[in-house]
Amino acid sequence: MTDFNILPNELLKMVISYLDKKDAKNFARVSKRMQKLTLDRLWSKPIYLRSKSLKFLKRISRFPIKELRAKDFRCYQAQIVEMVPSLKSLNVDMGYAFMPALNLTDLKFPIVAHTRLMKICSIKDFNDLLKALETGFIKELIIDSRYFYTMRLTPKLLKSLVGKVYISEISVNALHFTDKNVERFCKIFSTMKKCRISFPPVRFSQDNDNYILDDTDLESDHEYLVWKKFFAYKFTVKDIKTFARYNIKISFMSSSVLGYKDYYSDLLKFIPVLRQLKYLRCFELEEDACFNHSELERFSGLPITNMKTNVFELSRENVGDFVDAISKIKTLQHIHMVWNYYKFTPEDFALFKNLPVKKINLTALDLTKQNVPKFRQIMNEMKIEKFISLLSKKKKWSLGIRLRQFGPGGIYWSI
Repeated sequence: MTDFNILPNELLKMVISYLDKKDAKNFARVSKRMQKLTLDRLWSKPIYLRSKSLKFLKRISRFPIKELRAKDFRCYQAQIVEMVPSLKSLNVDMGYAFMPALNLTDLKFPIVAHTRLMKICSIKDFNDLLKALETGFIKELIIDSRYFYTMRLTPKLLKSLVGKVYISEISVNALHFTDKNVERFCKIFSTMKKCRISFPPVRFSQDNDNYILDDTDLESDHEYLVWKKFFAYKFTVKDIKTFARYNIKISFMSSSVLGYKDYYSDLLKFIPVLRQLKYLRCFELEEDACFNHSELERFSGLPITNMKTNVFELSRENVGDFVDAISKIKTLQHIHMVWNYYKFTPEDFALFKNLPVKKINLTALDLTKQNVPKFRQIMNEMKIEKFISLLSKKKKWSLGIRLRQFGPGGIYWSI
């Protein structure tokens, strides 16, 4: 049996650097020496799902933290920088009290900046960004966009940023795509070897007004941009083929960005070309879809990680067929059961027992006072992480329903 005590710290640290957080935590429990060696792996870049207080930040400030996200803490950026002495950079996305626009002229500390926090609505604002990049305080740039306030970059403006800063991620809703410039964008993307491209869901109306920075604005003298009509571009099969041909690192894509008119034919035509995107890690079917089980099976070769049951054309006779189709999607990690003109009976619900059902709207279940015990028994064998209860208190009382937690740390839910 190998004695870890004879191995040097440098070698053990290298091994630990390849472990995921869960395995590193287990490794830290072996001994005090291992606990010290895993500190860098566990604490260099902590991420929290819920925002933490200033008091919590003070408690963890003694650890070797290299990077933090401003949105994880209910305090101001300056307080985070001041309180954590080992901090090397701050990821500035959203922050305390819905942080106002990022002031590019007052940067005094290395940050990971998101363009969604930069109020760029004039040529002067864009030039301020270029000047801020010259200071070196923006060590990494993520080009993304708010839906209620939108900055659109054309190929020429995006190209003016390339080479001035490390751009780690680009969301296409921050770019001004047309049917004539897709290849121009691809040529720029292909020069950014470590940049991930994401295609998030279209959450706003296509006839919304949005700011667009175009090539003519760079040469013009007017300070503020005029409002221009912007339409969310829908990508065609030809466009996706172009992305595949240039080997673009597309990591995430929502079906809502694709140009189709009929779910039962047009969207299915995208499947062969989507499989050519070798860097695609997550493809999301939007909830306005409505597939039968044989159509859903055709998507099984795509990396679908999350799914809502309202993309199914459900009936009492075909629930089992859908469960079989879902079982073939090997990448699936999260199922959200929601109501879609069909309510699941206990018998239907039992079919999902071995699938990764993580979230349930109680309105999706055909609950009666008589069958609540059956649902409870099934839920106790599952790992449901969240309930959304749209039932009134009176309805829950009449059904005898009370939400309860179980499992290690009470992380799972049942009724």
